[in-house]
Amino acid sequence: MGYSRYFTVSDKKKFDDDFIEYVKTIIEVAEKDFGVKIGNGHGVDKPIIEKTRIYLNGDAAESLDHETFYIDLENPSWNFCKTNRKPYDIVVNLILQVAEYDGYVYNVSSDGDNAEDLAEELYNKVNEVYLKKHPDFVCVEEL
Repeated sequence: MGYSRYFTVSDKKKFDDDFIEYVKTIIEVAEKDFGVKIGNGHGVDKPIIEKTRIYLNGDAAESLDHETFYIDLENPSWNFCKTNRKPYDIVVNLILQVAEYDGYVYNVSSDGDNAEDLAEELYNKVNEVYLKKHPDFVCVEEL
């Protein structure tokens, strides 16, 4: 049995540009400051982050991938991603928290410890980086 994150995709039609850029910043900071390499759904190349979908996984070359994490706004439904507590889980955790705050997903949960301390550390670092690029950005104290 692995560790999973559960969520329901809302009926919103597209991610806004700020959300997409923020997700890209999460991935950039996770790799640079946390050593978490993110690939596409197969754990290779680059993650897929588009107007209607996000597909990513951990690094397959290092056997740090597990199940593909995806949010597909064209197919709103209940979903889950079994990360098996591999390093990419902090990226999945934070993307889900931000997506829930922005209304792209709801009913976010997991079947264990949410690793909130590490996700909060990533969140704070992402906000530092994002604020340098977007000084008018107002970050939320807590997700």
